[in-house]
Amino acid sequence: MTVCSKNRMKIRRDNRKAELARDQMLTISNGLGTKVTCARGMLWLTQNNDRRDFFLGHGESVTVSRDGIALVLAMEPSTVVMTAPVSRLAAWLQSVVSVFGRTNANQQGAS
Repeated sequence: MTVCSKNRMKIRRDNRKAELARDQMLTISNGLGTKVTCARGMLWLTQNNDRRDFFLGHGESVTVSRDGIALVLAMEPSTVVMTAPVSRLAAWLQSVVSVFGRTNANQQGAS
C-alpha cells in the first residue's frame, strides 16, 4: 500500500495516522483491505471503479474493498487512521491454527 497526499506529504507504511487540513487529500494506491478510520473531523472516501462514496465522521471507518486508487479528502481539519490489512497468507494461517486448535480441543474433551 502506498499513501501520499495532495501536498506531497508521504506517509510511510508504518505511520498509521495523519493529520489533514481542510481540503487536503490522501491517495491510497493498492490498499485493498486497508481500514480507514476518522479519528477526528469529517472525511470523504471514494474508490476507483466503485460508485459508492463514503462520508466518515468521528469514530466511523470503512475498509478499502478493491485495489487501485482510493481518495480520502478532509472536509474539515481531520485525523485519519489507517490500519494495514492482514495478508492473505497470515489470514489463512490464522484459520488453520484455529481449526487445528478446535480439533485438538475436541479430541482432548472426548478422551
